[in-house]
Amino acid sequence: MNENQTRDLEFHQNLGKLFYAVAFTDKNMVKDEFSSLITCFDDLSFHHVFPKTDFKFQVISTFNALYPEHVDAKNCFNEFIDYVRRMASSFQSL
Repeated sequence: MNENQTRDLEFHQNLGKLFYAVAFTDKNMVKDEFSSLITCFDDLSFHHVFPKTDFKFQVISTFNALYPEHVDAKNCFNEFIDYVRRMASSFQSL
C-alpha cells in the first residue's frame, strides 16, 4: 500500500468513527438509521466528493467493527478530533 492509499484508509476509518459517534450519541441505533447511512453513501454527491475510492466500504467496515464491541461514542468522537488535529495541515490545503 502506498502512502496515499494509507492516508486515504486512515481518513476513511476516522470518518467511520465519526459516523459511529454521531449515530450513537443517544446510545441507541435502529436498523432504519443504519440503512439511511448506507443510502446516504450511495447518493451521487458522495461520489463527487470521494471519486473512485472505497470510501463507503471503509466507513461501513469501521462502523461494523465498532458496533459489536459497543465502543463508546464519545471516545470515537475524540479519536476523530485527535486525527483532525494531527492532520490539520492536510485539511488546510483543501
